[in-house]
Amino acid sequence: MMEYTLFGESHGPAVGVLLQNVPAGLPVDDQLIQADLLRRRASGDLATGRHEADEVEFLSGVFQGKTTGDALVAVLRNRDVRSADYAALKDTPRPGHADYAAFVRAGGHNDYRGGGRFSGRLTAPLTVAGSLAKTYLQTQGITVNARIVDEEALRQRAAEAVAADTMTSGCILVLDTATAAVRASVSVPGYDPDDLAASLDAPDSPFLNRALESYAVGSVFKPVLAAAALEQGILPEYECTGAVVVDGQIFRCAGGVPHGTVDLTAALEKSCNGYFIRLGQQLGAESLLDAAKAFGFGQSLPLAEGLAAEAGQLPAPQELAQSGQLANFSFGQGSLLATPMQVAALFNTFAADGVYRAPYVLQATLDETTGQPVENLSHPRGRRVIPAQSAALLRTMLVQVVQQGTAQDAAGLSGGAGGKTGTAQTGQFTPEGAERCNLWFAGFCPAEKPRYTIVVLQDGAIHTAYSGADIFAQVCNALEAAG
Repeated sequence: MMEYTLFGESHGPAVGVLLQNVPAGLPVDDQLIQADLLRRRASGDLATGRHEADEVEFLSGVFQGKTTGDALVAVLRNRDVRSADYAALKDTPRPGHADYAAFVRAGGHNDYRGGGRFSGRLTAPLTVAGSLAKTYLQTQGITVNARIVDEEALRQRAAEAVAADTMTSGCILVLDTATAAVRASVSVPGYDPDDLAASLDAPDSPFLNRALESYAVGSVFKPVLAAAALEQGILPEYECTGAVVVDGQIFRCAGGVPHGTVDLTAALEKSCNGYFIRLGQQLGAESLLDAAKAFGFGQSLPLAEGLAAEAGQLPAPQELAQSGQLANFSFGQGSLLATPMQVAALFNTFAADGVYRAPYVLQATLDETTGQPVENLSHPRGRRVIPAQSAALLRTMLVQVVQQGTAQDAAGLSGGAGGKTGTAQTGQFTPEGAERCNLWFAGFCPAEKPRYTIVVLQDGAIHTAYSGADIFAQVCNALEAAG
């Protein structure tokens, strides 16, 4: 049995492979090996900017185009070496990389340049070994054909492609409705692992995982009040004039446009601030806080060991004793902060018949050698927050928001969809005086028996080419195409 050992580091002099137990007389075709190396090479706008020739050099074990049966050593010299770019990694491991694991394994003596031995660069000598193994199998009359379909990767790439085309700052989050498992999570902008220094100096915080950070949420919070109102049987009608005065403070609907007489369904459809301010007054601060906590607001969400979404912030009861602050809270403004992960869990509850499930990212631990599951990880059991009948009614209302309300950019999807828009003021302004806002869309698709719950956030936006509902629709179509 052929055995291989990789050696070298990403930004060292070379990387290579030692092959033992190689049969003598095996043809070594440099052109075939180079073709396999070319297939390995990454391409596209999101690929590494590093350029290596990947020219294989055999130091031993090959003579006159055939293996000798002795230990075979193949090297690939590194030429595009930029070690200085990685000086910061000595004390600051990169998220999503093996930098810290390498540090622990080596007791602090790891080569941190470009990930050292934990870099994708080491797949080059692995390709050489695989190419020789393939040649040997062919001499035995064996041809291996394989097609790998990684559904999780397809969903992630689908969301990444939409984000790259539609937003400059924000995130897209996709949950499996039935389980609340995270199927895709994209944070924009990202960072370039091959140009870490530039990423560290970037003004747009590329190292933030925006799905886990807390933001002002705006009107995507209104369904919390709707759920509480259904539970308590408080379903008023309201005459919207476009503005309402509370404690001398004027609260306006979008553009100050009056909505006329609205009930709960119409208030969600039109996102009527005045209705929800009045509804918040009738429900009371205690009921609103209890409802928000039941849906997971104000609580950190552990996703995996060492990974959690922020708790966000709920206003204190004494703060809501002020009528103006209660009014702000009633349509998702004021001191309320929440993460996209919390908003996703909220809408997933509606999509999952009223059962709240905490989102998670890990399903099992695997044996690193065999790839087989070692332990299936347990997750908190779902808990019922609202009756299934109330959840079904809310879904119907949210479908109406898409069909006839503020989210019509998501109308026309195959199977339909439901959801809610949100625009949250941030109190941050450009030098020209324009306020930056957080633009949200949270929803589910298809409308009947939802498969996905999706949250779109554009943070710090001024003018956008795509609405949150439009981006949501593109994600739904991309997920359908991915299978």
